[in-house]
Amino acid sequence: MKIISYNILEGMAADPTPDKRNFIEWVRIQNADIMALQEANRFTQESLDRLARAYGHPYALLAKETGYPVAITSRYPIERPQIVLKPMTHGCLLAEVTGYRIAVLHLDPFSYRKRQEELSLVLKTIEKVRHLSGKKNWILMGDFNSFSPMDRTAYTDNRYRNRILEQPLENPHRNNLNAGAIDYSIHRRLLDKGYIDALKTKYPDFIHTYPTRRFYTPKEEPVWIRYDYIYLSADLQEKIVTVDPIRDPFTEYYSDHYPIKLILK
Repeated sequence: MKIISYNILEGMAADPTPDKRNFIEWVRIQNADIMALQEANRFTQESLDRLARAYGHPYALLAKETGYPVAITSRYPIERPQIVLKPMTHGCLLAEVTGYRIAVLHLDPFSYRKRQEELSLVLKTIEKVRHLSGKKNWILMGDFNSFSPMDRTAYTDNRYRNRILEQPLENPHRNNLNAGAIDYSIHRRLLDKGYIDALKTKYPDFIHTYPTRRFYTPKEEPVWIRYDYIYLSADLQEKIVTVDPIRDPFTEYYSDHYPIKLILK
């Protein structure tokens, strides 16, 4: 089972080709069984269906048709779908695909408090589903817009913190700091609940997923960040074949986030 989670930057706006042909060809090459998308902007359910069929996925589900929706497309039927919207900024989509229980989410980009509230809602919804359908085979993935305590050493230079503090007081990103410091509570909570950070099983040292090469010049020293995660219930850890950010000429240009690819046996 090959799964890709990808923030496609405002509906793959960087792809000017008719019907997003460049994106379609890239997905075909990846040969993924499941695509978990964030920022599926300007798609309708009908246009998402058409896009997904073009790259070999006869099943697709869009959380909403406004704003910055999450979506899922699949080679296999998408069963027991559940969409969580209000009071989330972007939303969460839960579904079951070939026995895997999947949550695709995109947490608020501007406020650590809002993200805490959103994660509480997502986990509460998941616990209800777990009670009814089982606690195994869970995959939580998407753009978490937040920092993991497992990456803490990557941020000790305070470059991210200082960049936020240098912005105007009214800038909404200033709410991303908790008492002037990076907030690690989102991922601490997931780790404490026993979820496995899939990327860390292969890359114990820090590896970034943001920004891509398009969003900085060669003379710049970007602030490397990991916003994109795939979490697994503990029973799936032994099924990991590989997990990697995908860095290639397409992903370097078409979004500000790198996708993450997970292969399970």
